[in-house]
Amino acid sequence: MKMFCMVALLLVLNGSAFSAQAQENKDKSEKSSAENQKTDAGKQILRNKLGFAASMISGYGLSYAYNLDNLHEIELTGSVFGEGGNENGNDTRSYVVATLGGEFQRNFHVGRSSRFYGLIGGSYWSDRTTYNYSYQGPTNSNEDAITIGLAIGLEFTFSSRLLLNCEGGYLYRYTTKTGSFQNSTNSSYSLGFGVGCGIYYAF
Repeated sequence: MKMFCMVALLLVLNGSAFSAQAQENKDKSEKSSAENQKTDAGKQILRNKLGFAASMISGYGLSYAYNLDNLHEIELTGSVFGEGGNENGNDTRSYVVATLGGEFQRNFHVGRSSRFYGLIGGSYWSDRTTYNYSYQGPTNSNEDAITIGLAIGLEFTFSSRLLLNCEGGYLYRYTTKTGSFQNSTNSSYSLGFGVGCGIYYAF
């Protein structure tokens, strides 16, 4: 009888210990899951990115990106620059170049420190150049280009807020040129491979 009671007591104690261990493991699992959710929630807050980009598809310059829903992202890039001056006292030359482009990105895989995505994008390029040479008189040259393309990209996180991406794909570009030195509009197109990269600060 004593032996039976001792065996029963050991079984009860083992069962209690097993239940306590199972509960402890469950609590750890729930805690880990909660921490992961908290981390993911923290990442979701950083939907804005600001930096610089240079892409044969979407242009180059100051760039802003916004994470729409953790699956899709939009990006806008643009710049304006120019130069002008006087040469030899009488001759002058000036130009202004402006570009504006954008991308619509779709995530294929998102890891802890990287992102793989596809994109469709395009850009508009405008170049306005004016010459005024003493031997020729005032002339101007206008160049416009429209580009569209499809690409894939990789984005890497070097810290919680510093991001670097690289892209590559195919593009189509249509270019027109006009000016006072030519009697008609010249146009051309190109189809080929294009690349791009960008560096951003997330906030």
